[in-house]
Amino acid sequence: MQSLEGGLSLFFAHFVVRVQDSLTHTHTNTHSDKTSDPYLKCNFDAFKKFKTEKIEGTLEPSWEDFELEFIYDTNFPQKLKKKCLVVEVWDHEKIFSDQFIGSVQVDLHTLATGPVAHDLQLWNEKKPAGRVMFQLEMTELATLTVHLKEVMVSDMPKKSSPFLQFGYSGSEKTYKSDKRSDTNSPEWSGLRSFNITATLDELWQESIVLDLREKKLLGSSSLGKALLPFSTYFNFKPNEVMKFRECLDTAANCIVEGTLYFEGFPTHVQTIGGVHTETGISNSIVFVKGVRVPKEVPFRSTGHYHKQRTMPYGVVANQPEQKEAPKVAAVAAAAASVPAVMAATAVAPPIVQPVAAPVVAQMASPAPVVQPVVQPVVQPVVQPVVQPAAVVVATPSLPQAVQGQLPVGWEKCFTNDGRPYYKNHVTHTTSWQVCFILSFFRLFMVAVAVAVASY
Repeated sequence: MQSLEGGLSLFFAHFVVRVQDSLTHTHTNTHSDKTSDPYLKCNFDAFKKFKTEKIEGTLEPSWEDFELEFIYDTNFPQKLKKKCLVVEVWDHEKIFSDQFIGSVQVDLHTLATGPVAHDLQLWNEKKPAGRVMFQLEMTELATLTVHLKEVMVSDMPKKSSPFLQFGYSGSEKTYKSDKRSDTNSPEWSGLRSFNITATLDELWQESIVLDLREKKLLGSSSLGKALLPFSTYFNFKPNEVMKFRECLDTAANCIVEGTLYFEGFPTHVQTIGGVHTETGISNSIVFVKGVRVPKEVPFRSTGHYHKQRTMPYGVVANQPEQKEAPKVAAVAAAAASVPAVMAATAVAPPIVQPVAAPVVAQMASPAPVVQPVVQPVVQPVVQPVVQPAAVVVATPSLPQAVQGQLPVGWEKCFTNDGRPYYKNHVTHTTSWQVCFILSFFRLFMVAVAVAVASY
């Protein structure tokens, strides 16, 4: 087992990384009788590269005794989502170059905030190439600064001249305050800050110790202690002041209270239990509310990083139902060009009730009615009885060059208010627009019918 590498610094974010227990590869091979001599090559954000020994003649190798531990330093802990661990599986060849089997990559944010266990699909371009299973611990080693703003002790059994000795329960180093003379309610403010280097797991087992002491001829004696557990008093927001209130262990009626705040509280901690797969994270519990949680997981690796939707614990959201585009929008899109306009006009021509020729001749000012629904509308009219044009679908105007040439059988007319409309003397109908294609088709059918009759 390799020892810790690197050192601590106040200018970096530090993570203790430990690959342990086992590395297992299950190979997917179409030729079941062919074995390989696989080994793993790993690249941890180009910061640490390592590989395993080869195992000969197997498709399911396991490196159970492999263990590696090192400290990963980074200037940009907020960019862990863009950094990754790449795991590659290679087949050792004695004569030729080693053959690439497959690879997968995991972003460091998922490693630092997700579960320890990983079971991932290997990919060789777009083809599955087996699975790799490993356990990796990635724990943030933070330098936490504790600021005790005020400490007040009330209802001491008797007056004394105490001083406050305080520190971190996980360390023997302590700090002292000034002495307060002849009082049973001493107070301190502006106490010195102190630093703690620990992971969040370690902090959760420790406390801030406030030891009320009194000087004696030979040293000092404790009047009582109050513990502030980090599992109770924690705050991931820097410089946000919070209150505390505890009792001395020697006198239940003696209250110790005050205010404090933190700087540099570790926020990266792995989840409890669960497993990370290419489909997400399942059966995992967040350590405590407020820490960072995994939001992006790689679900396939072909040499590039693929982002999955931001869903907790790998839950895949249902695809939104595709709604049909409105027909009006389709008509508007078809109006972008003249051919599209003519085609749209041919597909959806104005629906008009046929009117007898003598009646059309007497109609002075036809007024087709535009309705939102394309259905024939019949309205009674006093003598002469006219069934006006049915619902007309508004279509974009044709270019002037086209409007100047009317097909055979069409006549341009005007209503009383000067609005132009068109008569079709062949079908005895009226409309707001000229339907070129439909007119040509109908004339062609009439010509065919005449030709057949004359034959």
